[in-house]
Order: sequence, then C-alpha cells, then structure tokens
Amino acid sequence: MNIVPPVTMPNLVVQAVSQPAQLTREERQQDLLMHQMVRATVEEGGQEKALLQFGERRLWVESRVPLRAGERLSLQVIETHPTLKLRILDTGLLERLGRSLHMLGSRLDVSALAAGLLRNTAPQGAGPGAESLALNLQSLVAGLKGEGDKALSAAQLQALSGQLGLALERQLLAGQTQQASASLKNALLHAKVQLEGREAAFSRHLQPLLGAVAQLPQFLGAPGDAVLPSGLGEGARQVVDALLGLARLQPGPESGAAVERLAHLLGQGLERHLSAFSAPDAEALSRLRQVLAELVPLSLAPAAEAAVVSRLDGVQRDLLANLLRLIRREPPRHQGAEGEGLMRRLAAGLEKELLAGLRQGVEKSAEALQHLEFWQMCRARMAEIGADFLPLPLGFLDQGYLLARRHDAAREQQDAADQQAWSLSLYLELEGLGRLQIDCLYQEKGLFVRFSCRDGQSAAFLAEGREDLTQALGAELLRSATFSGDAETPEKALIRSLIPTEIRIVNARV
Repeated sequence: MNIVPPVTMPNLVVQAVSQPAQLTREERQQDLLMHQMVRATVEEGGQEKALLQFGERRLWVESRVPLRAGERLSLQVIETHPTLKLRILDTGLLERLGRSLHMLGSRLDVSALAAGLLRNTAPQGAGPGAESLALNLQSLVAGLKGEGDKALSAAQLQALSGQLGLALERQLLAGQTQQASASLKNALLHAKVQLEGREAAFSRHLQPLLGAVAQLPQFLGAPGDAVLPSGLGEGARQVVDALLGLARLQPGPESGAAVERLAHLLGQGLERHLSAFSAPDAEALSRLRQVLAELVPLSLAPAAEAAVVSRLDGVQRDLLANLLRLIRREPPRHQGAEGEGLMRRLAAGLEKELLAGLRQGVEKSAEALQHLEFWQMCRARMAEIGADFLPLPLGFLDQGYLLARRHDAAREQQDAADQQAWSLSLYLELEGLGRLQIDCLYQEKGLFVRFSCRDGQSAAFLAEGREDLTQALGAELLRSATFSGDAETPEKALIRSLIPTEIRIVNARV
C-alpha cells in the first residue's frame, strides 16, 4: 500500500505486512473505493515503520516519513490496483479553503492595487530592495491592464506567481529575501502596517479635541466664557467654539445666517487641526467638506434630508445627524444627561469620520491580502493532487485561472518522452463572451483542444476559427479541436477541483 503525502513531504512507500485472517461483515462492506476518504490512527509510530489502524483493521506500513503514535491521518484513495495507494490530506487546509470560498465571488484588481502601492509607497531611496519592488509593481501595472494588442508572454506568466507573492513564505524560509521583498504581497503587508501606524498616531492626535467635545455640556453650564483645556491647539479651539455657538442657537428659520457662519468656522477649525498632524489625510478633509456642505441647507429645510443622506455613506450620515440635533434642540437640552449623550455621540462620530479614510485603507489592504492568501491555499491544495494553479488577474477578465498537470502514462516507462502527457485548462469569465473553458492535452506528440462556452451560439462562433487555429499550430501538432456549449462557471469548476467529491457529498469512513 502506498501513501502519497502533501507536496512538502516525500512519497511514502507503504507495505502491508499483515492482514487479519478473517474479515467481519462490516469490513467486507467497507472495501476501499477510488477517491474514498478514510481516517487512520497511528497505533505505533516510528521513523521507517508504523502500525496504522483503520477501524478494526491494522496494517504495518513502511515509510521514510516519521509517523507519531496517536497521530490521526486523513487519507484519500488514489489507486486500488495493483496496489492500494493513499494520499495524506491536509484537512486544516481544506477547512481554511472552505471558509475562504466566498472570495470567489469578488475580483481583485491587481493592476490598480499595484498602481496605488507604487504611488503611495514612494519606493525610491527606501532601501536596497526598493528598486526591485518598483520594477515589479510597474510590471504588474503594465502587464495586467490588458491594454493594447501585445499578448502576455510565457515568461510573464511564469513570473506572475512570484510577482504576486504566492511563494513569499517559502522564499523567506529559503533565504531568497530579495525576491520576497519585491513581491506584491510583501508590499501590501508593509503598506498595511504603515496605515495602521498612521491610524494610531492620528487617533492620538485627535484625543484632546474629542475630549473637549465630550465636555461641551460642562462648558455650556459654566457662567461667562468657557475655559477650555490648556492643551488644545488653535484649530481645536475653533472647533469647540463653533460647536458651542451651534449648541446655544435658538432653533428657527432666522438662525440660518448664524448656522452658515458657525459651520464655516467649524470647517476652518477642523482643517487647521488636521493640518497640524505630521501627515494630514486629504480624504478626511474631502469627506468633512461633504458633510458640512449639507449642514446649512438641511438646518433650514429638514424635508430635504431623505434626498441628501443618499449621497453620503453611513459614517457621514451619523455625523450629519448629530450636528443637526445640536442645531435643532433647545439649548437647555444640551446640558445634563441628554446633552452628555449627544456630545459623546458627536465626538465618536467625528473620530469615525476623520479616521474613515485610513480605516478604509487598512480594510482594503486586509481584503487584498486575504485574496492573495486564498490563491496561495488554492496552489497548496492543487499541489497536493499534482497540479499547478495560477490565478489570472487580467484587466479584461472578470474571473480567470489556469490549471496545469503532468501525467505519466506508465511509471515504468518514464524515460520515454512519448509516454508522458501534459494537460492545461483555462477557466475564464470574459465580459462579452461569458464563461469559457479551454482544455488542452498534449500526448504522443499531439495536441487535443476542447473549447467549452456558455452556450451553443458562442461555441458556433468560436468554431468558425477552427481553420485559423489549425494553420497557426499546424495540422501535424493539432490532432483535434472540439467546441461545445456546456462550460461551468470558473467558480464552480474551481470548487469541484479544490474540494474532493467525497467531502461535498458523503463522508465515507473506515
């Protein structure tokens, strides 16, 4: 019996050295079938030999891979004759893949992502690997846009996995730091850390202002002019003065001019306070201007609020709603518990709004990293079953990936090149043509190609180019080209390849 472990482990050659003299009825019903999933427990471990228990059966196995007593193995039957062969499955990987399959419903625009990193990270002069990183990002931007008539070369496809960083951890372990540091994933990891650092620093910069906003009910109740905390800068003082003025207004149509003046003062104060930060966020200023631009009209015409809120996101709407409550309520209501609750919400809304741009940047980086890690898991899973997986994040594709595999027709004749076969499958979702699957099999010095389209009309359209394809490849090489209208969606086809049928349909146990 052979056990074929994951790609990172050497093959196990397992010899069953003992069998029970008689099999029970249950054992006879549990003969192992092709692709069946089974579980085994290592009863006695060892470096070269171990005893595995399958239900009531026990088999001694010989292997170069050390197995520990008590270890539980998830195995898949990959051959039953002439010998029984099993593959060790990484069930943790399958579980993680199952939790990440929702990523198939989203598209990662790698070209735009690389362009943004190229603009924001300013790689020149940032370190010895900065030039390599810049060249890699530029290559991704130019190569994946899908603009122009120049096709993606085989060399570019070969380099794509490394450029994306799908082998980042392996490269770091192997000491290939220069290649690893130039990858998109490494750049994303650094960008995320930098954004999180900026967010934390900006939050600290805002705390004195937010603390003063939360104390507004105390300032309103104090006789005479409010005595503001001494640590506030000039911009923060303007913000607090503007909010105090809005809180003291008597609601009514005649307050329109005062609201406009105080809203302008509030905007000026916020811009001055933000500009005092070492790296002010231009997006935060833009978002604030959108909110303040709606404040004055809505204070005079509340009926238009429904139309206005549709133009703002949730964080902006919350901030605008709290500012309107500040204007519309009678001044005495801003003191006491009711006022304290409103000011806390107002301070929290200001913080969310001012940090929204940075937080969105962190979330986008995290989502992009999750997408890259999903592709890494797909590669690891495909490697377990002897295939190569390559995502195709090209600008003209809604979805796309490539699967390649080498097949040995007869292991005892591996020296003969004509006994080997290679297959390559492309799963694409194109904007105009829809889903398209291209299966290529190279065997016995001949190429067999099958085009599967979304429907018969698309297949007939592609079939019109059969003669051009034959002329381009040569009749001697191209043995067959067929066209059909039964293509699966790329997402469904990938799930079928990633997750064994037995996991999706039935839990076969021994």
